[in-house]
Amino acid sequence: MNDIIIKRYKLVRWLETHILISIGLAFILLGCDIKIGQSAKTGSTNFIVIYTDELQFSDLGCYGGEIPTPNIDRLASEGTLFKSAYTTASMCTPSRYTLLTGQFPGRCSAISFIEENPLDEPYNIAWNSWITEDQKTLSRVLSENGFVTGMAGKWHIGKVPEGIALPAFQQDDNLDDPEVNKKLQDQQRTYQLLVKRLGGFDYAASVVWSNYDSHELTSSLS
Repeated sequence: MNDIIIKRYKLVRWLETHILISIGLAFILLGCDIKIGQSAKTGSTNFIVIYTDELQFSDLGCYGGEIPTPNIDRLASEGTLFKSAYTTASMCTPSRYTLLTGQFPGRCSAISFIEENPLDEPYNIAWNSWITEDQKTLSRVLSENGFVTGMAGKWHIGKVPEGIALPAFQQDDNLDDPEVNKKLQDQQRTYQLLVKRLGGFDYAASVVWSNYDSHELTSSLS
């Protein structure tokens, strides 16, 4: 039991150090002008979108929640507080799909989705609405209009394309082993390239490809 606790702690510390993802963070979309200071001249606005998993609006202080969220509360007090907003799905993947594409997840054009959901049958929305690299996304549109975009955090709206090899891990891999650490870094670089390729982002960092507990190094810790 102690070995499992220690291993879990080391993996979480690795993620905190190298992935930099906080609990509940889905992804961050950063829009800023290509030229420093350009926004002051053109009137363009820099912005950040924070999308979360399993967070009720009533958890936030600005909505009367008991959890201290002073920074979010400040954003709310200095900006606009929405009181009637809805998501297109109660799952992380399809709701992310809508945010980035502006479409209902049932309009997903990924081959795997179409095969699972024939056009003459009701579609089933789950963890299956993937973004493809030929799809118009919010990040691509922003880039085309002079913004620089970046993403960090949980992705979970795309499959690793065939032909791309990821490092293999074993459940008993030692996180203190330099070779294991190198494989994790190689895996992270691949994920960053895929987020830029599939989502159309200019930059990507600290990417968690899917749910945290789906990583090979966490499967034995439950």
